[in-house]
Amino acid sequence: GEGYNIMKEYTGESFAITMNSFLLSGPDENVESLPCVFPFVFKNQVYTGCTTNGRSDGRYWCATSSNYNIDKMWRFCSEESDPTCVFPFIYKDKLYTTCTADGMRNGRCWCATTSNYDVDKKWTYCNITGRTEAVAVAKYYYC
Repeated sequence: GEGYNIMKEYTGESFAITMNSFLLSGPDENVESLPCVFPFVFKNQVYTGCTTNGRSDGRYWCATSSNYNIDKMWRFCSEESDPTCVFPFIYKDKLYTTCTADGMRNGRCWCATTSNYDVDKKWTYCNITGRTEAVAVAKYYYC
């Protein structure tokens, strides 16, 4: 990314602050307010909803194209989302690309909300209802 200068008045003196994209907690947000596209690919993982991955400030974002890696188009999500599935993910040293009922005594489908359940122990049920993302990518929410 290209850097940019911000001139700021502070106690009568001007300071030029150069901020390069590598110093920010993520890429610059696109100016256009395009809608989120689900699912989308970011760093070879499939996301079915907003995520904080790739950001150090904890803000939720989404891609505005199906492949962030290619298009580099994204926006902040308007509100924090519930945890969403990340594909592929690792569970018991096995790679999963869809929801699974493995390990669930109740037989319900679930997925990891990070790329490695074995390390992070973060997950959610897949049969989420009442969410636009779930409707848009229903095929990802069923085993």
